Amino acid sequence: MTTQRITQLFETKLAVVASALNLKIAMENIVFEPDKNIYLRSHILPASTDVIDLAGTMKVYKGVFQVDIVAPAGTGKTKAGNIADSIIEAFPNNLELSEREFTVWIDGEPNRMRALSDSTRYLIPVSIDYRANTITE
Repeated sequence: MTTQRITQLFETKLAVVASALNLKIAMENIVFEPDKNIYLRSHILPASTDVIDLAGTMKVYKGVFQVDIVAPAGTGKTKAGNIADSIIEAFPNNLELSEREFTVWIDGEPNRMRALSDSTRYLIPVSIDYRANTITE
């Protein structure tokens, strides 16, 4: 359930950012037909959960929230690059995303990775490390 809560917090924040940038988001396992516009695609890449106490009640959920900026091939790199910069600015180090008693933190500076391109698209991945500490009783 915690990974799902983390996903929901990130996707909610990303939806606000995408709306401000007038972009659509291709969500996992939902039909999406890309058009000739730039769009975003997001994924949660969870790492192994750490248990940091002997009782097994203190868990640390870590992973990466990845946002891909997907542009049609041949449209240049400037607009997609500016969008990547906007995503990075929207998810700064130590940002807290909370829902009631649950909080996930951005755990480090977001990273813009090398662009990937093929005959149909130009893609810039942005990786955002996260961490959520929980205590169960």
